[in-house]
Amino acid sequence: LMTDIEDLKQAEETARANELKFRLTIDNIPGLAFTCTNAGELEFVNKRVMEFFGKTLDELKDWSSFVHPEDRPRLVAQWTRSVETGQILDGELRLRRADGSYGWAHSRHLPFRDADGIVVRWYCLITDIDARRRAEEALRASEREMSLIVETIPGLVWCAVPGVGEPNYISRRILGYVGKSEEDFVQSGWDHFLHPDDR
Repeated sequence: LMTDIEDLKQAEETARANELKFRLTIDNIPGLAFTCTNAGELEFVNKRVMEFFGKTLDELKDWSSFVHPEDRPRLVAQWTRSVETGQILDGELRLRRADGSYGWAHSRHLPFRDADGIVVRWYCLITDIDARRRAEEALRASEREMSLIVETIPGLVWCAVPGVGEPNYISRRILGYVGKSEEDFVQSGWDHFLHPDDR
C-alpha cells in the first residue's frame, strides 16, 4: 500500500518555515518579549530574555527572584491582580541582569482574549530604560547642584521664559526680600514689586 503524502510534507515544510520566521522576528524585537499562560505562568521567552538574565526558560519560571527586593512585593501584587482581573500591567521596576547588577526596565503585559472575552494568554514586553533613568537622575542632581549654587549668590536672582517674560525660576532670597510666595510673585508680575517711579 502506497499513500501520497506530498501535501502533508509541503504543509510540514511550510509550518517549519513559518515557525523559523516567527522565531527570528521575536528574537530580534528590541526588547524582552515573552508570553504567559492565562494563570500567569511563563511559557515562552525570546532569546533576548535569556541573554539579559543569563538563564534558561526553566530557570526563569521563578521570575520574581530577578526583581529588585524593594520592587518585588509591589510587582507581585500588581501581577496577581492583573491575572485575576485581566487588567493590563504597565510600570517600571528594577531587574537583575546576568552580571548581577540591577537596571531599570519598563514592563507591559497585555491580555489576549478569546471570542468570549476570557483571557487565554498574556503577551509581555520589557524594555531596558536604565540609561534613560540614569540620565534623568543625573539631570535632577545637576539641577539640585545648580539650585544650591544660585541660592548662595548674595543677590536677588530670577529667570524668565524667553518671549513671554514669565518667571520660570525665582530664588528664595528674592521671595524673602519681597515677602511673597512664588505663586504671588508670578501672578502679580515682577514689575508689581518695583517702585512706581522706577516702573
